[in-house]
Amino acid sequence: INNPRIEAAYYDWFSSVESITAARSLPDPRLTFSADLSDIVSSVMAGLMVDLPGPGKLRAAGDVAAAESQGRYFAFEAEILRTAFAVKSAYYRLQFLEDSIRVHGETLDLLGDLERSARQQNAAGRATLQDVLRAQIEQEQLKTRLENMEDSRGTLLAEFKAALGLGPADADLSVPARFTPSRETPDGEEILVVALERNPAVRQMEA
Repeated sequence: INNPRIEAAYYDWFSSVESITAARSLPDPRLTFSADLSDIVSSVMAGLMVDLPGPGKLRAAGDVAAAESQGRYFAFEAEILRTAFAVKSAYYRLQFLEDSIRVHGETLDLLGDLERSARQQNAAGRATLQDVLRAQIEQEQLKTRLENMEDSRGTLLAEFKAALGLGPADADLSVPARFTPSRETPDGEEILVVALERNPAVRQMEA
């Protein structure tokens, strides 16, 4: 609804539909006026002139305009699909990021437990200080990765927002509370059959 490229493609197609009627119609008559002038005005004549196309010419022009309009429609449909792909691509990468942040957060909690256990064992003489330091180093590395992921969340949210056709002045989106996957991917043969039947780029070339 908000994407300006889809809107532009729609009106491009809409205007081509309007041109079909003009292509199939007779040309508008033209008002003419002529005067034969010499020393005095000898004749003055007004009239109407109409260009009459040959047999079948209007229908052929209309068929060409209809085919061009159909091509414009498939271009409009292709723009919708490109936008839908951009939305789903940003959506799933955002889902992957959120899952990664959650898993890394849980791992960080486990490393904290491991560090505390290593400290206790070191105090009891059952572990070396090296075990404590290793747990601390892994914690710091994981914290750095988490910070980088948190920074990339803003970029992905901006991409998701742009794919939905929302501008910088529009309100920011919140991360979806629950991600919903698509249905299972069909096999290669089924994808090929669907593409040949429905891919607007192929149908546009055909039109």
